[in-house]
Amino acid sequence: MVPARDTLPERLYLLPIHNRPFFPAQVQPLVIHRPRWEETIKRVGNTPHHSVGLAFVGDAGVDELGHEQFPEVGTAVRMHKVQGEDDQIQFIAQGMRRFKIQRWLSKTPPYLVEVSYPKEPIDAEEDEARAYAMALINGIKDLLPINPLYGEELKHYLNRFSPHEPGPLSDFAAAITSAKGRNCRRSSRRCR
Repeated sequence: MVPARDTLPERLYLLPIHNRPFFPAQVQPLVIHRPRWEETIKRVGNTPHHSVGLAFVGDAGVDELGHEQFPEVGTAVRMHKVQGEDDQIQFIAQGMRRFKIQRWLSKTPPYLVEVSYPKEPIDAEEDEARAYAMALINGIKDLLPINPLYGEELKHYLNRFSPHEPGPLSDFAAAITSAKGRNCRRSSRRCR
């Protein structure tokens, strides 16, 4: 068997996201503007991997959005349950892994790029990284009683993480913060 991360495509179509960065550990519904991105969604649907690159473009408006507004790092996601209604397309985005743009193949919509998938910069076997990961897990657990609506879901979600995988754990922690998206973009592609 080949792990999912080893089967990610070398070419990805890109979609911009505006509110917050999307992290590899996330799974959530996304809604996009149908008239602008329908062709991109169709092309992704015709690929065997059904993967698309999400890139945080901040406050760039639809009319002013060009390839220059896309950061060189984003998240490859697998699209599930694509549905279109009126001027919107909705799908479940399952974050897979970070990508880095190597070359632009199409600088106009539908945007197409060649990508690589960089290794996580942290050595998960280092004692310091494990200590921070454990502190992060404990900090999130301490927050559970504050918002009982998310209690069971967060407990379930936390069971997926390990101190031996600090990257996805830090992405998850960043995703549940209330930090503004632009703060995440500036700091080596992770929220702080």
